[in-house]
Amino acid sequence: MLPHLFLSRIRNLCLVGVGWDALVDFLARHPSIETLRLDGVQDNGVEIPPGSLVLPNLETIEGDECRIAYFLRLLDPTIPLRFSTLVFRDDCNSRFASRSFDREDFETALNQFANLQETSTLVINVSCNCGFAAYATSSVNLDNRPERLLSLSSLDINIFGSHPQDTLDGCLEWVTIFPSITNLKIWVGSDTLDDNEKEHYKQNFSGVLDNTSVRFC
Repeated sequence: MLPHLFLSRIRNLCLVGVGWDALVDFLARHPSIETLRLDGVQDNGVEIPPGSLVLPNLETIEGDECRIAYFLRLLDPTIPLRFSTLVFRDDCNSRFASRSFDREDFETALNQFANLQETSTLVINVSCNCGFAAYATSSVNLDNRPERLLSLSSLDINIFGSHPQDTLDGCLEWVTIFPSITNLKIWVGSDTLDDNEKEHYKQNFSGVLDNTSVRFC
């Protein structure tokens, strides 16, 4: 049924359980797509040529770092895009609450993102036990990290879990890698930090980021 379906006014898309080839075929017939959620997209082994997909109206992509990294390589880098927002989060179709953070896929996605858009918004949803804190504090290959290539209008960091301090401490170092951040918003669960701790971290982030508006909620 999917290969014969055409929806001329579709703007938001999430196709759970389809292979990459079926998704790309559907997207190629629907250049009106603005928001794409990659939950549940399956790797069925079909090879898709990189740079073969044109989505001039695409604004937002959501998914885990593995699926985002794979999808971004499919977009034609020569076509101007409205695409500006990348949302890293767990796959909503997964039965597992959280998983290990994949540094290689994350860096690959950021590299490709930098090639597609000059000014952008990055949203990262982090589970406290997923390993992102270790990545954020890592000094490995620091001068060549893809974060240095991004010009962000906004960075949103949403931290889930009962002990966000390690992740916040790691992010204090990590945010300084970006050449510029205009707006930084950090969210943590309401019962994980008290107001004094939130104010403490807000001041710390403001101290390492010049000319940046910092919001802590």
